[in-house]
Amino acid sequence: MIDIGAQLKWEDGKILYPSNPWKLPTKRRIPRLLIENRALEVGVYIYIEGSYVIFEESNIPTDKINLKDAQLLQIYQRRYQLIPARFKRQDTYLWMSKPGNALLLFGKELKWYILASKRP
Repeated sequence: MIDIGAQLKWEDGKILYPSNPWKLPTKRRIPRLLIENRALEVGVYIYIEGSYVIFEESNIPTDKINLKDAQLLQIYQRRYQLIPARFKRQDTYLWMSKPGNALLLFGKELKWYILASKRP
């Protein structure tokens, strides 16, 4: 079995992460080295396309994003930021798979949040 990190791809400035493990709620982890620090500066779109979870940088600075409707990410095993199993009363994986749906991931003060968004 090949480690998930070895299966990452970069294409047109997007990070493509295998989506199969994301079907399990405890595997919906944010790739720390690639995403967490950047999400403190700008929002990052997350959506599912084909067999990949796509992480795409936005042009939205985090200080311009309103926390009003944001959902705080869970911390899993004291080291991973975990996308919730349910979002908008649906399975998050299925919601992100629908055309046009995306999550906007961003961080403020070392806490990470998600918001519903449209795909870029």
